[in-house]
Amino acid sequence: MFDRAHDAPDVWPASYHGYETSSETGSERKRRIVADPTKAVKEFLKADLSFTDLNKMSKYLWLAGSRGPPAQLHSQIFMGRQIIVSERMDHHLVCGSGGIIFMRPIPAFLLDPRVWKNNLACLPECGCRRNNASGGQSCMKRCREIARGFLYTYRGLIASEADFFIANEHRLLPRGLNGDEITWPKWKIVVRELVASYDRNHIHPRFQLGELSLQRLDMIHYYTCLPLLTPYIRDWRGYGITIRNNLTFLTSVTVFIALVLTAMQVGLATDRLKNNTAFQQASYGFTIFAILGPIGLYVLLEIGIFVLLLLVVLYGLVKNISDWARGGSNSQAGDII
Repeated sequence: MFDRAHDAPDVWPASYHGYETSSETGSERKRRIVADPTKAVKEFLKADLSFTDLNKMSKYLWLAGSRGPPAQLHSQIFMGRQIIVSERMDHHLVCGSGGIIFMRPIPAFLLDPRVWKNNLACLPECGCRRNNASGGQSCMKRCREIARGFLYTYRGLIASEADFFIANEHRLLPRGLNGDEITWPKWKIVVRELVASYDRNHIHPRFQLGELSLQRLDMIHYYTCLPLLTPYIRDWRGYGITIRNNLTFLTSVTVFIALVLTAMQVGLATDRLKNNTAFQQASYGFTIFAILGPIGLYVLLEIGIFVLLLLVVLYGLVKNISDWARGGSNSQAGDII
């Protein structure tokens, strides 16, 4: 792909965010760390080429997107979408409100044949070679499926020269060691190889779909992932944003109540219903509910948010106290986030 020297170039990122399991207190738990990908390449690949909540939602993803390749980049711009770069694999091709679409740039290591041969290939004795199932902790089958599916999305995203220029403008394509951009003729070779080698049986089911709607992902996430009633992409940078994001449902309910009250008011003005005792009782009960209901829902929402944030703070406090108690704050404090 690029003109490289004979010695193996460093195609890996500078660092990556991952988790390590700690069992110093007798019970295993994970803590977040910043690590060097060159020290443990396969651990990095499993962290980088993975989904979090999407795996739990896999049975319902068809509700969030249609089967097929994504639209070309110039079509995304034509539809008024703003490209937002995200390095998370589970954000790739997720369309949010306000006309945004998340895209992950192609990392340089996925276009390096040595990585596929030396790091993404399974050992001969791996169980996936015999029964097409997972071969245990050392199996890289799932990573290969995600990597293939991710690259296949770009065969649809960057199909024309206009798409290619848009991709370079947003730095979606990797660059060489000297900062040189991949050329259009070389990219056409890559895309044609991807088209020729496409096999839906060897890619992750998520990438058999194109763009995913963030609004629909939120609805699926509310009821399939813990904690319940949380959005797919959390954006809780403060109390104001938290309340604003959760007031959407309350606003919709209030509008519905207003429509029902308006209809009842019209009904009471008619000769047929103004003397109907049952309709008057129903109107009276619903009017009381319309007055007290939104207030009660708002109070419950505020209490729920406060309790949730309090639990998060208490969890972090207990976690830090536990780290301090075993002297964890003195060991590699600079590497722990």
